Amino acid sequence: MANGFADGLGRHLLFGNDSNVWLDTIPKHGNTLDDDDGKLKAAARTLFLNASDVARQLGADDDGVQIKGIEVHPEFATNGRFFISCVYNNGSSKQFVVVELSAQDSEKMDTIFTEELPQGVQSSGGQIFFKHANNTSYIYIVMGHGVIKSDAGYVDLSSDESSSLGKVFRVEIPETSPKTHQIVAKGIADPKGCNINPDDRRCMFCSLVVDGTAQVRLINIESVRETYTLIFNGSLPEITGGFKYDRASTDPSLERKYASICLALDH
Repeated sequence: MANGFADGLGRHLLFGNDSNVWLDTIPKHGNTLDDDDGKLKAAARTLFLNASDVARQLGADDDGVQIKGIEVHPEFATNGRFFISCVYNNGSSKQFVVVELSAQDSEKMDTIFTEELPQGVQSSGGQIFFKHANNTSYIYIVMGHGVIKSDAGYVDLSSDESSSLGKVFRVEIPETSPKTHQIVAKGIADPKGCNINPDDRRCMFCSLVVDGTAQVRLINIESVRETYTLIFNGSLPEITGGFKYDRASTDPSLERKYASICLALDH
């Protein structure tokens, strides 16, 4: 996964299966950062966050943490603030947590949001987005696991407001005390990938599966009515993510289109 870095230099934060976060320079279209051997130049990539340090601070088990999302504060260059979401095991429980960290103080960790997840299911959702509006900053949190399997069959918790699963939350930053969060969207079941709409930051794209049908929704995350527009509804392989395509110079036919990333599975 990749996220833009707020330093104006075209760099991005990247993280993968090892959950370490790397600061990488993304070359402009047609350029390359490879050396003569075809390998990425060492100077182009630096370690931004060591996942083992996060695991130690959270008290995670030996299997460490799985980072699900990362956002940097728009004024990161001066305040060093950034946020991550991750999943980790702690004894018999599986935890999802959103924390604020500091590039200026490696030991600083403030918990923004935490939730115990169902056991025995693959982690879905977990993305976070930073948004500033009306002189107030918010973190938007996408929670998955809205549909879980029980002894009685599948249970949909995504519309049940007593459960945090299958919803999008908004948390004000800095946090008030006690910590509060607001549901801005529910009924999203198990989101496979979400993204703030770059054309209208009041809305968020989410790809999800509902009753075995793949959907892409454009959700109004500022509406108290929790409204959304159905962008796609049909049969697709498993949706693993999506993004808004803005580079018309590469393919003008795709300008301002939403592209879903799909994974075809053999059965």
